[in-house]
Parts: sequence; structure tokens; C-alpha cells
Amino acid sequence: MSLQVSGTESDERLERIFYALPYGIDEGLWAKPLGKGQYELRSIPLITPNLNFKDVVQIREGSVGERHYIGEVVRRSGHKAYGIDFEGADESQKHKILDKLDSMQVRYENHFEEALFAVDIAPECDYIGVCNYLKTLEQQRILRLIGMDSK
Repeated sequence: MSLQVSGTESDERLERIFYALPYGIDEGLWAKPLGKGQYELRSIPLITPNLNFKDVVQIREGSVGERHYIGEVVRRSGHKAYGIDFEGADESQKHKILDKLDSMQVRYENHFEEALFAVDIAPECDYIGVCNYLKTLEQQRILRLIGMDSK
């Protein structure tokens, strides 16, 4: 199975790899195979702690069946990933916020349902400015941040 993900070359072959979370939950992520069991993440983690877009990971030995599970991070990309739940936002507010994130050079992906998004803050972005903007919206109860303090 392959997919075109934002920030990837159109001819890249991506594979689905997984991070095992507690309670038997796995977060599936798209990644570019680099060889020798290493992959570069090409999707933005929503709920996996300490894992970010373009991090290079090593697959665990003895992965179950056809699923390859992440064992460790080999190289950090400098990106930061967080989740956003637009629980208190109407469609107009959500689009305005996403447009603002676009203007701040923040990449995002929709997850599971219309209200959940994963955002990627690249190293060249104004990290403090993006975080302050998102935290202000959270204080106004327009959205809820997922993982902002743990990543």
C-alpha cells in the first residue's frame, strides 16, 4: 500500500509502519524505506509521543506479521508534531485557523474525523510564535491541544 503525503516527492514509495501505544492501540504512520530496517517518517504523528515528521526510525526486530513496529529513533529531524482537536470551533473558525497555520509555514494532516488534525512545526518555523498562537486558541476553548507538553 502506498500514499502521497504532504512534503513528499510524487514518485516516493511509502510504506505503513506502526508505533505500539498502550492498551493495544497502534498509530499507523507513512514512512520512506531507507534500507537496513530504517525509515524516514513522512506523515505527522497525532498521538505518539516524542516522534515527529522526518525523524528516522529503526524497526523492531521480531515485528508481528506484516506490521513493522518502530523500535527507536535513529535521527531526530528537528520537527515538532502536535495534535489539535477543534472541539469548540465551527467550520469558519477551523478554516481561518488552518489558513493562519499555512501562513506560518506549518504543515498539517487530518486524522480520523473532521475535528482532529496533526500539525508539524518545521525547524525553520517560528516555534514560539506557533505555540503561543495555538495555546491562546486553547485558552479561548476554540481547540484542544494534544501532546503539546509531552513532545
